[in-house]
Amino acid sequence: MYSKTWFDEFALRMNSKSHIVEEFIDTSVKLLSELGVKAAHHGFLSRISKGDGFSVKGERVFFDGKYLRKLIEERRGQALARPEEQNGFVPSKEFSMAIGGYSFNTIDATGKQRPSTLSDLIELTKLGEVCKCSGPNPVFPQDIPMPMRDLAGYRYCFEYSSKIYGRFHFTNIKQGEYAYRITKAAGLKFNAHVCFQDALTINPEDLDKLLYFLDKNDKDVLPSCIAYHLPGITGPITPMGCNVLAYAENLAARIIFKHLRPDVDITHLPGSAGPANLKNLCWALGSSPSYTYYSMASLFRTMFNEEIMQFPSAVPLMTGSAAIDAQAITEKACMALAGALGGAKSFSNLGNLACDDINSVEQFVIDLDIIEFVKNHISSIGMLDDMLSLGSAYDTIKANVVDRIDFLMTDETLGDFKKFIKEEYLFDYKKAQQWEKESRNLICRASERARDLIRKHDYVCDQDRLKEIDNIYRKAEKELC
Repeated sequence: MYSKTWFDEFALRMNSKSHIVEEFIDTSVKLLSELGVKAAHHGFLSRISKGDGFSVKGERVFFDGKYLRKLIEERRGQALARPEEQNGFVPSKEFSMAIGGYSFNTIDATGKQRPSTLSDLIELTKLGEVCKCSGPNPVFPQDIPMPMRDLAGYRYCFEYSSKIYGRFHFTNIKQGEYAYRITKAAGLKFNAHVCFQDALTINPEDLDKLLYFLDKNDKDVLPSCIAYHLPGITGPITPMGCNVLAYAENLAARIIFKHLRPDVDITHLPGSAGPANLKNLCWALGSSPSYTYYSMASLFRTMFNEEIMQFPSAVPLMTGSAAIDAQAITEKACMALAGALGGAKSFSNLGNLACDDINSVEQFVIDLDIIEFVKNHISSIGMLDDMLSLGSAYDTIKANVVDRIDFLMTDETLGDFKKFIKEEYLFDYKKAQQWEKESRNLICRASERARDLIRKHDYVCDQDRLKEIDNIYRKAEKELC
């Protein structure tokens, strides 16, 4: 049952015709109509020289202000009109998890950081599958030739998981062609994406790849856009400022993509901002402002898009720590709990450390316990009947006082203990003397638990598809290496 949270009040305020919403719309329109989007690619610009709502001048694409306002209001109206939503967003119904991805390094059971390997990719994919996770390829293996590091995610994730799969990453068109073939053989959609690495500027190399794959006229090739900004470094320092920039970039990309491919639904990867460390010029994901950034980004994505977006679509268990330590656990737990108290039941980035530079099976298992802890906490807040019931309290106390029956051995305890004792993976509860005798630390226990889970992996993919995928992968090895 969805209960009212602090975020409902925030959403109600923002969804009203407030000056904040109007300022957000005004700024988005002004950015695209007056500054436009730079796309320094002659072939791309020549294809979109004539389109509804925009025009090309030099290397920039400018958008008509009236057209933008009409489109924004239409999409906002569609988002708010859906009766199944509350205050413009849909609360998650079930708990779900997604493994973290795209890491170049891992931390092993000794706590030592090292480059990720193909074995790490397979182990993490198996672990995610056993724990019913979705998500991207967990790592880029560094022990195989460079051209195959992206393709390994496409190939091995298909073999070992039903919901974890390689996507988005390919360095050049030759490599992308093999990624496309593997994706087709797997029966999946293929994403050809462009990045806004600088403000209102599309990477020209991405446009080369985009046009190549759009020319295939394949309905399973979906153009998409990624726009992430570091506040104060690649975008404005305020959460609202970074969100309005990312929103404007995504809106521009969707309009252009729809012009290029009117026959397909455009994949939308809404950009947003997370806090940055201006001293070290890097992300500070997992720090205390993180949840504010994600909350605001999720709300605006919901308000101005016709897709049904859950708030938050997924709470990222992010940390800035590059070790399995107290900082990592604290930041991940705070992110998970803050999100759950806001109504979220979907958690992503399991296993990630140092934002997403590191992935670890040990951290993954610790993250499972964090989520289990949060789930139990939220269930307690819901005041389940079992928590409110006196049960057989009188008879149980009488049996102890009169008949001297130990509480552990009463009928009520023996019959109902499973309702009140939740099984957790790692967090343990012992007497001080027992802790003194315990020789295994948390990382050792996590490693053992991870190995136990991996041994339970029994997923078998479509063998005919796998054979075709493996043939494509071997051809790529011969040509690219």
